[in-house]
Amino acid sequence: MKKLLFNLSLFSATWAFAQTQRISLYEEFTGENCGPCAMVNPSITTLVLNNPSKIILLRYMVPIPSAPGAGSLYKDNPVEIDARKNYYGVPFAPYARINGILVPATGHAGDLSQRIIDSAYAVPSPFSLTVSHQLNANADSLSINIKATAAEAYAPNGVLKLQCALTEEFIHFDKAPGSNGERDFEFIMRKMLPDANGTAMTPGSWTNGQTQNITLKAKIPAYIKDKTQLAVVVFIQDNGNKKVLNAAYSEVAPLPTLDAVIKDISNGIIGCTSSFAPVVSIKNSGTPVLTSAVIDYSIDNGSMQTYHFSGNLASGAVAHVSLPSFTFTNPGAHTITATVKSPNGQVDMNTLFDTKTTTIFNYANPVLMPFKEGFTSSTFPPTPSWLINDMNKYGYPWENSYSSYPTLAGSATGGGAAWIHAAWVQMKGVVNEMILPLMSLGNNPVLTFHFAAAEMTGNSSIPNEKIEVLASSDCGVTWKTVHSKMGAAYYTHAAASDFVPKVASDWRKETVSLAPVQNSNEVIIKFVATSGGFGTNNIFLDDINIIDTPVEITEKNNATFKNAYFMPNPATDYSYLHVFMMSAGEIKLTIQSLLGQTLYSAKIKGEPGENHIALDGFAMPEGLYHAVLSAGGENKVLRLIISK
Repeated sequence: MKKLLFNLSLFSATWAFAQTQRISLYEEFTGENCGPCAMVNPSITTLVLNNPSKIILLRYMVPIPSAPGAGSLYKDNPVEIDARKNYYGVPFAPYARINGILVPATGHAGDLSQRIIDSAYAVPSPFSLTVSHQLNANADSLSINIKATAAEAYAPNGVLKLQCALTEEFIHFDKAPGSNGERDFEFIMRKMLPDANGTAMTPGSWTNGQTQNITLKAKIPAYIKDKTQLAVVVFIQDNGNKKVLNAAYSEVAPLPTLDAVIKDISNGIIGCTSSFAPVVSIKNSGTPVLTSAVIDYSIDNGSMQTYHFSGNLASGAVAHVSLPSFTFTNPGAHTITATVKSPNGQVDMNTLFDTKTTTIFNYANPVLMPFKEGFTSSTFPPTPSWLINDMNKYGYPWENSYSSYPTLAGSATGGGAAWIHAAWVQMKGVVNEMILPLMSLGNNPVLTFHFAAAEMTGNSSIPNEKIEVLASSDCGVTWKTVHSKMGAAYYTHAAASDFVPKVASDWRKETVSLAPVQNSNEVIIKFVATSGGFGTNNIFLDDINIIDTPVEITEKNNATFKNAYFMPNPATDYSYLHVFMMSAGEIKLTIQSLLGQTLYSAKIKGEPGENHIALDGFAMPEGLYHAVLSAGGENKVLRLIISK
């Protein structure tokens, strides 16, 4: 995990300053659903990191314009965040104050500059301030020691308060908790100590050299993501005019941590059998060798099961742990959740990555050709047999355009389409998969689809946007790329802003041979879109059609028979061969696997006209078979599917 460290060559872990030297406090009010916040936060962070001796950054996650649901940093501590927001009367985000003052007068956080930092640093402070903190042995509570000394006589305008903030210097999410795409958060206020009211300092006027020592003790909140990222910010604030008189910082203290995390739950996201054995990858992110841990896991939020890991895992190493197999009782999407805890039988110092949930998709019987999907319904995915896989958890996967654009023009079926609102995806290499149902393909299968994309207006260089079609004939174990386009060949329309196809010429029909996966009952096709970063535009996909051409060899000899077919097909334990004979004669029926192995053979006496020949007692397993029908020198190949 990324660690956020200051360059503190001029300071010890406890910051102390010259008698009247000020270190400024920059309080920023930002939000997880705030688009403008995501745009300015990186530059603010960089500017502060470039001035470690002049300014401290303290961020409050506010519900402006709103707060997300699960995982919201605001919802971890809304009372104290709201208290600071209301204290300043914060009207928008990103909003900020430096030393409690609006600079510039608008309060827009993105207006912070080197000039503002230098100007604030040049103003002497009436107080010097130092702080240090220590965690206890179990890392479940901390003690903070603060010393304030008047550097000159000072008469406050109102009540002097010592405010203390427990911060997490770096928090990372695999998936953005809000709508603005931010996954990394720095310098976040997590708890005000003892609370948002602060600690009242000695009342009345202060004399030069007057000192006050304050000790605070507190439990570390359960919602803290990473105890190894805890720091403390303190500041003296005059409630009469809200000015911050000085600030101090106690940096992250390295801990000899015990920390086991779950990196992945694997063994494939797709299964074509009812049995599945998950593999949980655990990493020793702590310092000591990891010799044991407990893995709790559940299927579809069912009863919790426990697996005990033992080994000799060095710091930074990863172990792949095979959990006991289980059986799905129904096809479709299933969730597997695993939590690692009790490293070496002790407390895990960092719980941020201890739990992971993944989706395993269990297929039922393969669908037959022809396959067609025009996305004309608002339901998405079209059936439960489709899988939408947001590989990077970025939050903008394949979806149905029907709700936003129900009357897309130009494609063959009209109506909606599958699309990615990629104009909002500003990160390079974001991968989204749309995986079609399990299929049974015969000979010479062909895929066609319509595709629409445009370069983003004002993007002078072609980003590495890419659309691919991958196919697997072994249930997703291995994949073959059967179609790939990027760069200039990718686009179907001239540059546009937030592109939406409007006419037929905005679309391009693609034809793709699926010969690499022909004659298989375990074929999976997936469309894979990869973003190019800033300048990526929307993409649309519609009118998916897959057909195959069964081998039919007809040696005409006075047309001995016609209209041959099986019913029912797919069959469970019986089927009827229907065939119309032009005259009486012998019919030879041979049923073969796709590899050419003969599994059934019979000679049948055919009568003139319609014949209904019963086939029962099938001993063949589920799958696709070729039935070769021969009579009077004429041969015909039919397809028979066994589904039990």
